[in-house]
Amino acid sequence: MFSSNGKYVATASRGNTSCIWDAATGEQIFVLSHDGQVNDINFSSDGKYIATASNDNTSCVWDAVTGKKIFVLNHTGAVADVVFSPDGKYIATVSYDNTARLWDTATGKQIFVLSHDGPVNDVVFSPDGKYVATASDDNTARLWNAYTGEQIFVLNHDGLVYNVVFSPDGKYIATASFDSTACVWNAYTGEQIFALKHDSLTYNGEVKSVVFSPDGKYIATASNDNTARLWNAYTGEQIFVRQHSNWVNDVVFSPDGKYIATASGDNTSRVYDAFKGKLIFVLNHDDWVKNVVFSPDGKYIATASGDKTARLWDTATEVLNHNDTVNNVVFSPDGKYIATASDDNTARLWNAYTDKEIFVLSHDALVADVVFSPDGKYIATASYDNTSRVWNAATGKQITVLNHDGWVTSVAFSSDGKYVATASLDNTARIWNASTDEQIFVLNHSNWVKKVAFSPDGKYIATASCDNTSRLWDVSTGKEIFVLSHDDWVNNVAFSPDGKYIVTASGDNTSCVWNASTGKQIFVLSHDGPVNDVVFSPDGKYIATASKDNTARIWDAATGKAFVLSHDGWVNDVVFSPDGKYIATASNDHKARIWDAATGKQAFVLSHDGWVNDVVFSPDRKYIATASADSTARLWTCSTKEDLINEASNRLTRNLLPEEWEEYMGDEPYHKTFPNLP
Repeated sequence: MFSSNGKYVATASRGNTSCIWDAATGEQIFVLSHDGQVNDINFSSDGKYIATASNDNTSCVWDAVTGKKIFVLNHTGAVADVVFSPDGKYIATVSYDNTARLWDTATGKQIFVLSHDGPVNDVVFSPDGKYVATASDDNTARLWNAYTGEQIFVLNHDGLVYNVVFSPDGKYIATASFDSTACVWNAYTGEQIFALKHDSLTYNGEVKSVVFSPDGKYIATASNDNTARLWNAYTGEQIFVRQHSNWVNDVVFSPDGKYIATASGDNTSRVYDAFKGKLIFVLNHDDWVKNVVFSPDGKYIATASGDKTARLWDTATEVLNHNDTVNNVVFSPDGKYIATASDDNTARLWNAYTDKEIFVLSHDALVADVVFSPDGKYIATASYDNTSRVWNAATGKQITVLNHDGWVTSVAFSSDGKYVATASLDNTARIWNASTDEQIFVLNHSNWVKKVAFSPDGKYIATASCDNTSRLWDVSTGKEIFVLSHDDWVNNVAFSPDGKYIVTASGDNTSCVWNASTGKQIFVLSHDGPVNDVVFSPDGKYIATASKDNTARIWDAATGKAFVLSHDGWVNDVVFSPDGKYIATASNDHKARIWDAATGKQAFVLSHDGWVNDVVFSPDRKYIATASADSTARLWTCSTKEDLINEASNRLTRNLLPEEWEEYMGDEPYHKTFPNLP
């Protein structure tokens, strides 16, 4: 739960505590303790008070500034839910003692008892605060007058009722039930308008949660039939169904109504476009996800999980628009700019902080590749108009045109920035002076050249060709040193960071590791389909490959042993983060995925509306950029658990005590997370 101003996050735990956290830093501010698990927590609308609901048969009211307990509100059974009235003057609680109770916030005095014939699961005030609705195991929801405690009407289901909500205008009530339906009711008459049905054959299709969109036009439901569904609130027509692989426990709209977030027993929370139903993000936990909520400004999502964590996620995604497929994306060396290459005959430069387009670099045919010079002062592009061009990165002014006799597929700068190498379908790679259009050497193959790469010291060039070879060349003489042979096209080639090894990726279903001094083959890394891409980790200890067999694979460069990262379509690109801790993959399944490089565990998923052709980390690893056939490149925030821990270490004053560690971390062995703190 976020505070109304979005500055704080509150979490409720089975460890008998609720914690208040700074939403900007992740710093724990204070702990609110009960004698039983805490089921719910809520802020008052003015942010002055916090209310908690617990299995210790109490709801407590706390000062939100100091964490001091102000009142204890007693039931005779576990308290399941607590909520403030819109004006903050009243508190409503519901309990397994078969009652809901209304309390005065200022005094803690009980005003009314609202009785059911079974445990009460949920309570909500109408938007104007005049009414209270309750949901119960007695198969009913009930509407009550908040001023008199009088029961107005009963809303009947054929199973227990989990959840009850008002529409934003207060004219309608929606209920979610064990009977596989959510029902919409007239809030003035109690008349049922329609029932929204889930799959009753799957765990009875229990509907666990129901919510109106902020404008009241749509309803979202979450069910044990493993789906979340979107409905037209006026007609009851189902708009779309989104599938999880386990129960969906919660569903919520973003404050602007543009997105829907779900929480599921499949260990994920997922974020969808509310209009198209398109999957935007997958947020991974290590156990079932119980609850999900947006911050008031919609910039963050908080999730609560059975893995004993609540997590805060940044939802920011910047879209960089082209008019056709985006083939390539790259950050400038300082991370301040992004360059994209597109089938719309342009490359474009963007400000990485504001996502504003700075200028357009035009060709006469699609642009296949774009790179920055090592000092970031120049940009080179490769195009199917038979040219590579060098541009001033500060002004966008074209400096040189480098001509081939066929499409140019790849371009690279030497490490000192003095030379440019290009690869072309005219069966050549060429070396050029980066400052002039002087052609220095022509490197000949017997078929198309797809890729070109300089060695780290700039002394050598490796080329990848459709003549089934990769070749190593001396930059100073243009002389061919040796030929590395495959049984099919060579799609890509790369050097190890120390320049001692070369890796190649081929259509013969293999990637091969070669000694860069002798040309001797060291390993063959096998896939079940053509290999599109290959790259070394920054420390050179690992190799990552991407294949049309729908996998990327991470190999130990010393032993050749591997683990597999799976997609649902061809994997086009693979890259390590600058620190080597994460791997990003780009696939025809419309997704880029981020993985832990040490374990192969998927961290999160980034979605497009078309094939994802390219993915890259910013130099500081804070951002990820993706390029897609949906005519966009997208910029994503990349905040990992480690980032949050590092941020916390800069702000916290001490480590958890052993007893606190046991409470929050369970059986995990105690250790000091921050060695520099007491």
